[in-house]
Amino acid sequence: MSKTFFASGLAALCLASPASADLTAEAVLADQLNLLSFGGNVTVATDGLTPGPDGLTVDAFILQAAGDDTDTEVRVGGLELREETDGSVRILYPEVVPITATWTSEAHGPVTNEFSIAFDRLTHRVTDSPAGMRHDIAFASATLSDFETTPREAVEDFDGDLDLSLTNVDTSLLFSGGNTPQWNVTFALGSLVSSLNGTSDSDDMLIDIVFEMIGVAGKLDFSGSDITRHSMDLSIDDFAWRQEMSGDDLDAFDMTMAADNFELGYDVAFSIEDFENDPGAALAEGQGVEGGLRYGAMVMDMAAETPDGPFSSRSVAGETTAALTLDSSRFSMSMETLDNRAEIVVPVEPFVPVNGIAYQVARSLVDIDIPLKPGDAPQPFRMNLAVTGIEMAEDLWAIFDSGAVLPRDPVDVELDIDGTTVIAEDPLSARPGEMPFSDTKVRLNALRLALAGAELTATGEATDTSEDGVPNGFGRIDSDLTGFNTLLDRLIDLGLLTSEQAMPARMGLNLIARPGDGPDELVSTIEVNEDGQITANGQRLR
Repeated sequence: MSKTFFASGLAALCLASPASADLTAEAVLADQLNLLSFGGNVTVATDGLTPGPDGLTVDAFILQAAGDDTDTEVRVGGLELREETDGSVRILYPEVVPITATWTSEAHGPVTNEFSIAFDRLTHRVTDSPAGMRHDIAFASATLSDFETTPREAVEDFDGDLDLSLTNVDTSLLFSGGNTPQWNVTFALGSLVSSLNGTSDSDDMLIDIVFEMIGVAGKLDFSGSDITRHSMDLSIDDFAWRQEMSGDDLDAFDMTMAADNFELGYDVAFSIEDFENDPGAALAEGQGVEGGLRYGAMVMDMAAETPDGPFSSRSVAGETTAALTLDSSRFSMSMETLDNRAEIVVPVEPFVPVNGIAYQVARSLVDIDIPLKPGDAPQPFRMNLAVTGIEMAEDLWAIFDSGAVLPRDPVDVELDIDGTTVIAEDPLSARPGEMPFSDTKVRLNALRLALAGAELTATGEATDTSEDGVPNGFGRIDSDLTGFNTLLDRLIDLGLLTSEQAMPARMGLNLIARPGDGPDELVSTIEVNEDGQITANGQRLR
């Protein structure tokens, strides 16, 4: 029995949204029971239903679910539904809500999980609206505690405590029933803190885990049908994960991870069956996904005491943004991270010849946009890849260049391409070996590689005229290479190359390049004409 099921049942109980024309306690309860059934997969009943002059009292809710291997029953403590004079229904809960789950384990037989949730200043008010019934729920705090399993051996030989608390929760929920049920939820909470600590009996491992989120807010919209549609906007001011472990095979292991200014948004229309059968047709019918992610900074620290010696690491990812779109017209994705840094300390033996590894990357970027919709007109595409400002710590350089023969300049790699193409057929439905793109025109806006004092830059353009699977095309590329011969000389001085090994590279460059205006500069213009002739700086090569 999973704790996720417990949480789902409780959340559905607390947030269930009936849809009825007459707002009475009976109507609210009836639709609540219908909603808790999870589309008929769960049987829900009440125990101890008592009518009163202004509402109903329910002693308990009983949820029963039949699985492939086991049956599960969850019993949730009762509540009171009170009809108010303003036409609303107020739902009153006890200060402590007991929950009992019973299931069958193949190894241990009947298993019972018991826990409780204590609320502070909980209010739950249901009002009518043209779209359905609206639930407004708020509480100062909620704490899950007293989690016990009988027999204890059924929890995978773990003996410990699980705690969960929420503070300053304010939620509004609207549920509309019918053939296409719809959920509309807004939520905010001051904090969520979850902790797990105890001992694993199998390896005598001590475990202490704490997860925390601060300043959570968002909105969720969901509609259920043959095609599931849902969207979410979520923001988290700060979240953190702390984990401490120790045992016979590991003297100590500590890990912390923290991030701030986290934002997530997505809009999804999706049918797994449709995508498995024909992804192109699914997209044409309006299915797809659009989403984005951003966070300000993420830091991860790890430290461990091992039989070989101490290990530690620290990695930092600065501001990160990501986006994804997949629909009938295009596939696009992008991800950019600024100021990536890492510092790692490992035992010298048997891993690496130094005990310290450190590097940083000023910027990394992936930006791809590809058309998917067949048509006769050319459609734009682009690809932009970049990893810039790569720097290594001196300890790493010293492994092969202790005398600092090579410049320690940051390494940069950049590629920027765009163009147009004609899509003859759906790329997602094309058979293996078929090329759905034709009449492709490509522009090389920028190519740059900077390494150890050498730098290559290039621009160009090309047109693909391939037919019947035979590659063909024409185009031009202009390049500028500086510092390359100097780099070869330095590699020879370091003993990483011999003069004989460097000679083919020098001769090859002399065939396609000519001296530039600066020192140790080579420039080249390579062209392929429509007749297939290849020239380098005006000299025919083929």
